Amino acid sequence: PVLWTYPDLGVDLGGKGDPERSARLRGLIGALRLPKGTSCFWPLRLPDESPEEAPGQFLAGLGRLRPRAVILLGDESVPMCGAPVTLTTPFTQVIHAGRLFLLLPGMAQLVAEPGLCAPCVEFLAGQFSGLPGIVPGGRG
Repeated sequence: PVLWTYPDLGVDLGGKGDPERSARLRGLIGALRLPKGTSCFWPLRLPDESPEEAPGQFLAGLGRLRPRAVILLGDESVPMCGAPVTLTTPFTQVIHAGRLFLLLPGMAQLVAEPGLCAPCVEFLAGQFSGLPGIVPGGRG
């Protein structure tokens, strides 16, 4: 039910990414203590994909995966996702086409400022508490 994405996710999933980004993402997900199988990852763009075709591919993935929540890391993720959502400030959310889109600080900022992770976890836990099938903290 929860899809995570950021601009460099395609590189990270291809095995040529930054281990610090991967560690930070694992830390966020672990701190939320979501039920197993809750999170999935779909890149905004693959390394060899053109910027023109990337939004359509991303939206096709959303259609196939059907997440309840889409977590965008970094404000540059918003235009890249192809959905007509207007998120400009981290820790904000909007519902579009029945999906909750949430904007968090970018991965570079989360890696550089580890203290931002706690507010991210708190924000996401609050947002997830109202979504069926997503129960933070291992409850339910």
